[in-house]
Amino acid sequence: HGLTLPAAPLCAPAHAASGSAVDLVEEIGEHSVDLVEKIGEYSLRVHALQNFVRTTAPASRTNYDSLFKWVLREKQQLLQPLVKAMDAAVPDLRLCSPETADCECTPNAALMQMAARQVDAVRSACVLLDERLASGTKCFDELDYAPQGDLLYPGGVVERELEEICEAVDLFLDLAAGRPLMTARLAPIGSGTSPATSVLAL
Repeated sequence: HGLTLPAAPLCAPAHAASGSAVDLVEEIGEHSVDLVEKIGEYSLRVHALQNFVRTTAPASRTNYDSLFKWVLREKQQLLQPLVKAMDAAVPDLRLCSPETADCECTPNAALMQMAARQVDAVRSACVLLDERLASGTKCFDELDYAPQGDLLYPGGVVERELEEICEAVDLFLDLAAGRPLMTARLAPIGSGTSPATSVLAL
């Protein structure tokens, strides 16, 4: 699978003044694209990590030590850089309504705020993941998610928090690329159903 580049143009940041030097605008625009591509790469890895936890935990019920160490390492090498990249990308995004999406459009404040909220959501989920891991290896015990009784997480609360991160990053990427917001219509992995179309358009 390969990462699909954003369908909508990532232009100069919303805070760039009209009449800025062309080379500066191009440099900032390229920086935005690079960041979004990097976030897309991180997203693929977080999805892989969630699936790894989901499939490995059931076979590790007697001893979660190896799985625990793996997730701790990935948290430092993957999740922390992901949050930093999303934080850095938000100010440079120019998110507009679809009918006005071009490099001269006025950013849509609601879309910009929605993108910023996804960064907060990922950050909050990472904090919760830290708390789950700090509670010990039982965080990988199978979870029957009460608010939606049909959701079963073989990888426990760790899998659940990783799913929250995946969904927020997917929504962020949908916003950045000007795609329809698919996330709300896709069944979570714990529901046992597979969406016909990936939010990453792989």
